[in-house]
Amino acid sequence: INFEECSRISTEGLEFLQEGLSSMKSLVHYTLGINHCNNIILDSQLPLLIREMPSLESLGLAIENCFDVTDEGMQAIRNQLKKLNILKRVNFTLSGLNGIRNKGFESLLDGIQSTSEIESLKIKVTNCKYVNDEGFKILRDSTKSMTSLKFLSLEFGEQNKMKGSVDSNNISNRLFDLLKDVLQHTRLLESLELKFSACKEISDKGLGSFKDAFI
Repeated sequence: INFEECSRISTEGLEFLQEGLSSMKSLVHYTLGINHCNNIILDSQLPLLIREMPSLESLGLAIENCFDVTDEGMQAIRNQLKKLNILKRVNFTLSGLNGIRNKGFESLLDGIQSTSEIESLKIKVTNCKYVNDEGFKILRDSTKSMTSLKFLSLEFGEQNKMKGSVDSNNISNRLFDLLKDVLQHTRLLESLELKFSACKEISDKGLGSFKDAFI
């Protein structure tokens, strides 16, 4: 399900959607995208996006260019994620959300780590000016509990910037130290994807420290 520039959808519509999905007790895969729905997607509405899916094993959630979304909304999503204790595959995209800080991103990852069954984790964070290296520290701690993790995909930086968006040179070489720790305790990992887009602060020095993760 994908909503893009759908200005006439309100909370009522989201409630209708979730009531329908909640009746599908055997639903195992669910993907939802929200892009440029600034008039309808507020923090108070985010819990409606994930609700009462006891059989869900695969979740995809993309929230892009919704400028009213803040850390409070990420915390609400965390509370919903903690109810999904058999998740195996997670795909999250946060893009163009300058209303969220490290605290909000940390809340999201905290919700994911509530289950040790995660086999595939894909996270994309682009054009989020106030999420930086510090916010990714919890990624290192979260993956320690993901003892079944086999596929990891991470994307950071700037991509397809919208008019009026803010430069986000917020990823530095410190991120490689965190990623090194992640790889050292995900020994079942079979597939790794890393993408850095317009990260002007990373350099050869960072890659030099990162190589130890493969030794």
